[in-house]
Order: sequence, then C-alpha cells, then structure tokens
Amino acid sequence: QQSEEYYYLQRILYGVAKAITEHITVGERYTKVKKVYSINIIYFDWEKGKLQDYLFHGQTSFKGWNTGESLEISQEDRVGLRMIPPSKVFPEYFLLLVNAFDKVPENPLEEWMDYLKTGRINPGTSTPGLREAKQKLDYLKMTPQEQKNYDYYMYNKTYEWDVLNTNRMKAEAEGYQSGLEEGLEKGRAEGIEQGRAEGRAEGRAEGEKVGLEKGRAEGEKNKIMEIARKMQEEGYSPEEIARITGA
Repeated sequence: QQSEEYYYLQRILYGVAKAITEHITVGERYTKVKKVYSINIIYFDWEKGKLQDYLFHGQTSFKGWNTGESLEISQEDRVGLRMIPPSKVFPEYFLLLVNAFDKVPENPLEEWMDYLKTGRINPGTSTPGLREAKQKLDYLKMTPQEQKNYDYYMYNKTYEWDVLNTNRMKAEAEGYQSGLEEGLEKGRAEGIEQGRAEGRAEGRAEGEKVGLEKGRAEGEKNKIMEIARKMQEEGYSPEEIARITGA
C-alpha cells in the first residue's frame, strides 16, 4: 500500500473475508475453511514518529468478559470433539511498515524489509524467494508496452528452447533406432554364425558317434566272419558255425 488510507484495517479485513468465502461454496462443510495469513506491505507512514518497530502481528482471540481468561480447547475436547483452538482457525495479520525500517539487515526478514525499502539485494543472499520476488516486482513496475515486449521475448525464448529440445530428443530417438537396428543386425549375424558353429560342432559330434557305432558294428561283423572262416577250416559244418557265431 503506497498511499495513506484511513480505512486500511477495514480493507485488509475485507480482503481476508473475501479470500475465505471465495474458497468455499454454499453447502460445503466448514472443515473446508482454511486459515488465512494476511501479510500487508505498507509504505505510508503509520503513526509517524510514534512507532519504534516495523513489524506488527495480530490475531483474533477470545477473552472471558468477567474473568479475562483465554478461550482454549483442552486436549480431551480436542480429541473427543475434534475441535481445534481459535489460534488455528482465525486469521493472522502481519503489518510490515517499510518506512519504519532503518537498520542493517541481519536476518531473512530484515533482508526482505531492506529490499522493500531500497530495492537492493545482497548478491550472496540465501533468503528464500527474494530473487523471485524481485523479478515479479520488476515486472509489475514495467509499463504495459514493456510488459508486452517482455512477454514476447519470454515466449520466443521458450519457443526456441522447445524447438532445440525437440530436435535433441528426435536426434536421440534416431540414434537409438539406428543403434537398435545395428545391434539387431549384428546380433542376427552373430547368432547365425554361432548357430553354424554350434551346428558344425553338433554335426561333428553326431558324425563321430555314428561313425564309431558303425565302425564298431563293422568290426564285430568282421570278427564274426573271421571266426566263421577259421571254424570252416577246422571242419565245422555250416549249421554248427551258424549256431555258435549267430551269423
């Protein structure tokens, strides 16, 4: 808020109420109501010269009219009735009085305050969101034409990145396909060669087995024939030779 506004508190109250009602529709359960944190950055002088702090925090609380006691929810009720304390339901308000900040930043909050007041950012800052906020605020400070030019530049930048990324992905896909085909061809050739080698080996083994068996059979036959011949020379009859040799 740049300009002084007498009804600023009413304005932030309205903003909170609007945020709540816009996120719940008629008929929805009240469990859908979310806690709101209202953070207000104020540049006009609030109680000029009378305030010594730059950050004010407030929240709705309930006090006993007669006793002053705080309305809380006991642990038993919290479990049994599923109720939660007012502090977890009602909004919290933070007022950041930028003009009242006048010190060297020593923590993330103070770095934010210093940036809001001076526009400076420590190059080595690790404060969360500070750089992103600067980019957004710089954009909001642009004229409509400057914003249009910036949006066009970012659109082209995104488009160029997308085109480059698409080409890279296509090249990778083509390389993968080419490599896959080459690998299949090589694997097919190796498989054929391996099959041939295995076939030769199996054929050789089978041939050796058949040859051995055939040779053994031939040897047995020749041996029987030799025995039969000798028996014939010694005067055995054909019937006796056949009975003894089985030939």
